[in-house]
Amino acid sequence: MSEYAWPGENGRRTPDAASAWTETVRVLPVGIRITGEVVGRQPFGVFLSIDGRPDAVGLARMAPL
Repeated sequence: MSEYAWPGENGRRTPDAASAWTETVRVLPVGIRITGEVVGRQPFGVFLSIDGRPDAVGLARMAPL
């Protein structure tokens, strides 16, 4: 993975996260722990594919150093 990459640039299918949003919010309420894999990086954080939710992509924001 290059230093900065969007999820679709790493050979992964780009999910239609917008259409899956309602179901994702229902099954993953705020505060629940998740596991996944980093699939893209940007200066502001990383994108995660969320285990068990193939159409969900999460963003973990990174605080500046």
